[in-house]
Amino acid sequence: MKFIVENSESRIMTKYVKFIMEYTLLITMPEILKSPEYSVKLVFVDEIESKIYAETSWDDNNCDPKKCKIYITYIKNKKILTQKIIHEMVHVKQFFKKELVDLDENSQFIWNNNLYNIDKDEYWLLPWEIEANGYEVSIFNMLRKDYRLNQSVFKLDYAEIYANIIKVTI
Repeated sequence: MKFIVENSESRIMTKYVKFIMEYTLLITMPEILKSPEYSVKLVFVDEIESKIYAETSWDDNNCDPKKCKIYITYIKNKKILTQKIIHEMVHVKQFFKKELVDLDENSQFIWNNNLYNIDKDEYWLLPWEIEANGYEVSIFNMLRKDYRLNQSVFKLDYAEIYANIIKVTI
């Protein structure tokens, strides 16, 4: 598995983001971490056309993706950024496991063999969003517990947060 981060504010932020990406897949899809044919590219952008924090899509074959791309806006709040990365990595898991297939036409998706049109359905009630939101909360809480990160640690800079994580790892 290859993790790529583009347009990050610093090298330490890139390390932190890659750590969060890997941590999420370690929980949701550990078997894929040793597969070199898979990759995830996370690109920081100033704005996303749909006015949301982030979005994920397949980056090669929509029916059998091995590469995904995440676009995420620059979010100053590190807690929210961490939660959004986790959320989007759940969508990566959904694409890689073929639970979610983007038909790449007219906002249609297949979720576990059921067709959905996101223009007609309530977005937040779509089953893949419900799953991503549930994992977002759970994995974030696991991260805080595993690495002893209290709420105030997310007010520190990336170097200090990453140092806290490394300190527990050693």
